[in-house]
Amino acid sequence: MRDAHKSHASGGHLPRMSTHSVMPWCPKVIVGPAPAPEPEQRMNEAMARMSDKVLDVHRRALVDYRIALGLELRSRRTNAEYSFEDLASRSNIPAETLRSYEKGASLPQLTRLANIGNVYDVTIFDILEATAEYIYRAHGELATNRFVTSVNRTTLDAVVLYCGVTPAQLHMMNIHPHHRETLSDGLFRK
Repeated sequence: MRDAHKSHASGGHLPRMSTHSVMPWCPKVIVGPAPAPEPEQRMNEAMARMSDKVLDVHRRALVDYRIALGLELRSRRTNAEYSFEDLASRSNIPAETLRSYEKGASLPQLTRLANIGNVYDVTIFDILEATAEYIYRAHGELATNRFVTSVNRTTLDAVVLYCGVTPAQLHMMNIHPHHRETLSDGLFRK
C-alpha cells in the first residue's frame, strides 16, 4: 500500500481495489436484473397502494365534512345573531372550541353537536342533514329529497357522511349487493 501511495504522489495511479476488500462491512454490488418479486409480494404491494388510496379518499372526505359542518354551524350562529361567547355560555362549550368547529379545524363529538342543536332548538339530525346537503352540493350531486326519501334514510345518510364516507361511496352502499362493485372498485373510477 505504501508503494501505491508513493506511486500516486509521483503522478502514478493507485492500484484498483474492490470496495468489498477495503470495506468488508459493505455489501457486494451485483450488477444485473433484479429478481422478479414473488406473486404474493406483488399482491401485498398492490393492496398497500390501494389501502393508501382508500385512506386518502377517507381523509379528504373527513376534511370536506369538517368544512361543510363549519359552514352550517357558522350559518346557524350568525342567523341567531350569537357571538362565540354567547353560544359558548349557552352550550357549555368553550368559545375557542366553537371557533375550531366553524373553521373546519376539528369535528365535534356528537354529544357536543347535540348541545349546539339544543341552543338553536333543533335536533342533532337537523344539523347533520343540513351538512349533508352541503356535501352533496359540493360533489355536484342532488341531496336526498326529504319528501321523497324516508326521514330515517335521510338521517342515516347524514350520519354516515359524518363518519367520512363520500357521496359516491354512499351511493355504492345503497345499490343492491348483486348489482354493485366493491366500494374500492367504484371509488377510483371517474
